[in-house]
Amino acid sequence: MTTNQLQSVGGVITIVGSTLFVAAWATSTLLGDPSVKDVELSRWLAVPAHVLLLIGLVAVYLVQANRAGVWGLAGFLLAFSGFAIFIGYVVGGWSAAIPEPRLGPVGRIMWLVGLLILAIVTWQSDVLSRWAGVLWFSGALVYASTVPTGPQDEPHVGSLLGAVLIAAGLAMAGFGLLSLEGS
Repeated sequence: MTTNQLQSVGGVITIVGSTLFVAAWATSTLLGDPSVKDVELSRWLAVPAHVLLLIGLVAVYLVQANRAGVWGLAGFLLAFSGFAIFIGYVVGGWSAAIPEPRLGPVGRIMWLVGLLILAIVTWQSDVLSRWAGVLWFSGALVYASTVPTGPQDEPHVGSLLGAVLIAAGLAMAGFGLLSLEGS
C-alpha cells in the first residue's frame, strides 16, 4: 500500500470510529436505564468504536509526527495508552476483575491529558485542520468537567457533549487524512 492509501484507510477508520463513539455515548447517556449498568446496544457500539479510534489515533499522530516533536509523541502515548486502559477497564470488564487500583479513572485522565497535548500540537503543526485540535481541546475540557466520578454516578448530557466534541475533532482529522497527499 502507498502512503496515500494508508492515510485514506486511517481517515475512514477515524471517521467510522468517531461516529460509533458518539452513538455509543448517546445510547448509554440518553437511553440507559439508571438501574441497569450494562446497556447492551451501547456496549455493542462501544467495542468497535473504541478499537477503531485507537487505530485512528495512530493514523492521526503518524501523519503529523515529523512536526509534532517530543510533545506530540508524549501526547500520543498518553492518549493512546490511557484510552486503551480505559477501554479495557470499562468495556473489557477489568472493573470486576481488578477493583483496585482504579485503572478506569487513571486511564481516563491519561487519555484526556494526552488529547489536550495532541490538540495543541495539532494546532502548531498545521498538518491537519487546526479546528480538529480546537474541538479536541474543548471536548476534553467539557468531558473532564462533567464526566461521572464515582461508580454510582450516571453519565449525563454534559459528558455526552464532551464526547461529541472530541469525536467531531477526530472525524475532522479523519477527513483531513482523506484529503492529504501522500508524502
